[in-house]
Amino acid sequence: MGQQDNPSFNIILVGFSFTGKTEVGREVARRLNRPFIDIDEEIVARSGKSILDIFAKEGEEGFRQRERKVLEEACSTEDAVISVGGGAV
Repeated sequence: MGQQDNPSFNIILVGFSFTGKTEVGREVARRLNRPFIDIDEEIVARSGKSILDIFAKEGEEGFRQRERKVLEEACSTEDAVISVGGGAV
């Protein structure tokens, strides 16, 4: 079986806040032995600010710019499980 027979792909979970995407994503990633990336957690880690602080200081547009950048980078990872809020769609 060659590499072509097993193409790599990401699994992306999309939904509203507090619907369980992170918990489900972590479990799916664990079971499939894949990396898990939570976009909101990554934004907080990189900025050192909470999502609420980012919205308060930069507005939705500022948050969406950060979200877009982090999501683009996450999607370049192979075979990852990615959790993203519904606003990203």
